[in-house]
Amino acid sequence: MLDLTLKELYDKTSSSNINLFQVFSNNSILKNLSSRDQLAIIEKLIKDGYAEFKQFDYEYYYITVEGILFLKAKGYCGKRKSDKILKFWNQTKNVFLVIGTISAVVLASLQTYQLYQEINNKAENKALPIKSKSLNQTIPTKDIKPTMEHDPILKK
Repeated sequence: MLDLTLKELYDKTSSSNINLFQVFSNNSILKNLSSRDQLAIIEKLIKDGYAEFKQFDYEYYYITVEGILFLKAKGYCGKRKSDKILKFWNQTKNVFLVIGTISAVVLASLQTYQLYQEINNKAENKALPIKSKSLNQTIPTKDIKPTMEHDPILKK
């Protein structure tokens, strides 16, 4: 209804302004609207800046430049479609952002775990074996627990 009314204003006000009755009188769909609905449509167009009115003996309505540009850009229906497309792409972008964030956290966790395992493996490989003279046997250092007698730090 809004686009249709805006189109009527565009068609009928090219040379002069028209009154409210003239806006809705020629179009079969708009003609069947109640006075309340007609007034609501005109007020919406005025509020959005696509129509204006001047008052002399009675109110004259006309389409504004913004209204003409808006109508050329597919009007309210085109705006609704572009808003839906924009909303879809924003939601899609948000989904990919969440997936990317989760993937980054998982990959960072895996890298941290691999680094932890490498450090542990290197620490185990660096444990030098001690050769026991009395037993003639090699004992790995990782199995030796420091005691106060052998460790100068623990003696203190």
